[in-house]
Amino acid sequence: MAVEIKSTLEGTQKEIQQGKAYLVDFNKMKSVNDLVLIISALGITFPAEHPLIENLKPFLNLDNPIDLQPQPKKAEFIPLDKEDLQNRIFNKEK
Repeated sequence: MAVEIKSTLEGTQKEIQQGKAYLVDFNKMKSVNDLVLIISALGITFPAEHPLIENLKPFLNLDNPIDLQPQPKKAEFIPLDKEDLQNRIFNKEK
């Protein structure tokens, strides 16, 4: 496994590796602006149906809403008859 390291005037700097994920090292933050940058990179969105949407409204970019993809509906739950289930398990009916 090779790690590419670059040298700069500030010292050595590791490169981002494709296909990897990285945790945020909060100890490296120097200001609240660093935290704001990290939070904005998360791309947090709130659907219009969110229970606290009115409280969040002053902080939302209302000029650029994002279209949501319709969510698939869950199939209706159909309980199995106990006898039918036993027949399927023990008699291996298809």
